[in-house]
Amino acid sequence: PTFFKQVEGLKSVFEPLSINFDMEFIDSKRFPNADNIELFFNRLEFKLKSLPDYDLILTADDHALVEVINRRERLFSNTPIVFLGVNDLAFARSLDEKSNLVSGVTESFSISETVKLAVNWFPEKPLVVIRDATKTGAKDLGKFLNMATKANIDFRVISLKNQTFGEFFNELRLLSNDTPVLLLSAFVDSRNESKDFKEVFKKIRETTNAPIFHLWEHGLGDGILGGKLVSHYEQAKSAATIATRILSGESIERIPVVFESPNLWYFDYQQMTLHDLDKDNLPFTSVLINEPQPIHLKYWNALV
Repeated sequence: PTFFKQVEGLKSVFEPLSINFDMEFIDSKRFPNADNIELFFNRLEFKLKSLPDYDLILTADDHALVEVINRRERLFSNTPIVFLGVNDLAFARSLDEKSNLVSGVTESFSISETVKLAVNWFPEKPLVVIRDATKTGAKDLGKFLNMATKANIDFRVISLKNQTFGEFFNELRLLSNDTPVLLLSAFVDSRNESKDFKEVFKKIRETTNAPIFHLWEHGLGDGILGGKLVSHYEQAKSAATIATRILSGESIERIPVVFESPNLWYFDYQQMTLHDLDKDNLPFTSVLINEPQPIHLKYWNALV
């Protein structure tokens, strides 16, 4: 679900400047096994041998960056690399410190702010945290556990690493309507079965009416209550701007990695109404979607 937002962000910068770019999709969320990764890069190597050298490589998300770095000498020697959507801040920092023709934009989600708001709004029940069997799911859970321990948050984890999708949905059915839920990831289960976000989230909403908080903008408008959300569009736009500076001749070694993710508070009015929440209690600068317009504004054009 983040992919198209990333593409839109890149296009917003590249298309006005007539910068051509090709996209290759590893699809490692659906096919995380080593065979898929190796087949992808073998085919990419075949294509690269038939094409002029690229001026720059862009990677989106952690897995793509790691795999490209691992094959850099073989495929992309001396080609600048700009990344976006990287959650592993330590890895990004190590690349930044080496000054080895790599720069980019990290994805640092606002987990502390979102969790504290969720438990403040729904204090009667422990926070339920959903994670899946992917590497990203494990990393995100680790960040949550580190934060929750320091903040003394009462929580329990529902893990697809240890159960099938069927077992997962059965457990969700037991949640009360006032149990706050933090959805980290739900792409892959214990049997390595994968589903896309829309399919899983539709089933989650059919299974429980519990308030669901998220850290990314996908799902907003489809049943997510809200949170301080990562904007993949803004991330990609920032990475594309770095790329244009390099393509214009600026040295990549003088362009530091951007570690501050452009996150914004978003909430769904319909979900807030469902859970009897007052919009006056929203954080400052929040964006509220699906709020009905006052009748005089809705029919303003007809009135004038």
